Amino acid sequence: DFPYIPGHEVAGRVVGKGSAVPDSPGYSEGDMVVVLTSWGDGTCRQCREGNEQICSGTGRWVGFGPPGGYAEYIGVQYAHAIPVSEEAARHPEFLAPMTDAGLTPYRAMKKLRDTGKVVPGRVIGVT
Repeated sequence: DFPYIPGHEVAGRVVGKGSAVPDSPGYSEGDMVVVLTSWGDGTCRQCREGNEQICSGTGRWVGFGPPGGYAEYIGVQYAHAIPVSEEAARHPEFLAPMTDAGLTPYRAMKKLRDTGKVVPGRVIGVT
């Protein structure tokens, strides 16, 4: 729905968290995170198979529904936030693109690993 706030490549600092967020490293106030671009609903077949980016349920894309990275603040489920090191946090302009272009090869490799097609001793090619 319009108006909306764009920005699908998001990196930022945690400013608060809900009571359901576990006390895990990387999710405390002040910690830097990158935000996954696609938020699958977790219930459809595509999500259960690890394809949240093509959710056939009620999934949404950051900046194309929920407010995006140009918003002053956005609410994110902690499962969609990936903590990054303080060293990497010095360059958020390099982190945000990893939430979009970086996820394409990541998801492909994860899928190969999870299905047992990539195991120690096998060689893969990456361009």
